This record gives sequence, C-alpha cells and structure tokens, in this order.
Amino acid sequence: MSSKYYFDFVFSGFGGQGILIAGNLLCYSAILENREVTFFPSYGVEMRGGSANCYVVLSDSQIGSPIPSHPMGSIIMSTPALIRFLPIIKNNGLVLINSDIISTDDINRKDLDIRLIPANKLSIDVIGNERLANMVMLGYLVSATKCVKIESLVKSIKEVVSEKHKKLIPLNEKAILAGAELFEKDKRC
Repeated sequence: MSSKYYFDFVFSGFGGQGILIAGNLLCYSAILENREVTFFPSYGVEMRGGSANCYVVLSDSQIGSPIPSHPMGSIIMSTPALIRFLPIIKNNGLVLINSDIISTDDINRKDLDIRLIPANKLSIDVIGNERLANMVMLGYLVSATKCVKIESLVKSIKEVVSEKHKKLIPLNEKAILAGAELFEKDKRC
C-alpha cells in the first residue's frame, strides 16, 4: 500500500459494551482530520450479550476494502471475541484485551504486542461506571497508535452519542483521557 497514513482495526465484544460506538467515534475523529474511513459493523440479533464487532480502516488515500484480512490492531472485550479474532491479527499487531473480563489462559500467540487493560476497573475508579470501559480502551488505542489525535476523539464524542445520552459526554471524555493516561504510564514503565 503506497499510503503513508494507514490503520486498520477490529473491535469486538458483547453487545452492550459500546463496541460499535467506539468504532464509530474513531471514524468521526479521522473524518475530522480529513482522512478516508470505512466502518463495517456486525452484531448478533440479541440486544445485549450477543456478539458485536466492527472493522475500522483509516487512510490518507482511497480504501480498497472495508474488511482487512489481517488487521494491525484490535480492541477485544470478551473471550468469544478473543477466540474469534486473535488468529487473524497481523504479526506484531497491537491487541488490547480487557483483562477484567478475559482470562490470559486464552491468549495463545507470542507474535503480537498484547496489552492487558483493566478497562472495567479503571472505568469504575475514574468515572464510577464500568459501562465506559470501551472509551478507556479507545483512549489507550489512539494514544498507542497515534491514528488520530486525542483532541479529535474528544471533540467527536458529541457526534456519536445519542441525544438521550448527551449528559454523558463529559464522562466519555474522562474515560478516553483515563485510557490515554494509562498508555502514557505504561510507556514510562
């Protein structure tokens, strides 16, 4: 690929964990930075508890396919997601795993940059609500990859959050910044 700016990710977990919102938010942030984007969501028929995943591709040129065969990075929020998507991640790819939910016993690849993120705990500690673990994970991913600016991510929240949840925008912002802060702390260690 001749593009200087190119990122592809898969986000996956259970319905109700905000997987699709995280992917959508990343896309809006990239659009704000004048990038090309594709967003390909998929979810089970269940309202909560079923599978939810999305592929996100960001580029500075036209994107050939919305579904990368071997994404370079991922956010994994459930054991079924780990089992399904870990085998397809590109060698040396970045894999963020919600360690509050997923056992490390299910991690069977040594050729990946795997980060165990206590996203639920951090979300509870910082915000008082574990339902924002998705934003903690997204803040960490964006800080680690520099695929968009954290400022763009925060600015785009109002575009993704539904009208009835607008009051939660400051909490989403705090969760994103908590994830970014955790990355900076991990980087220093």
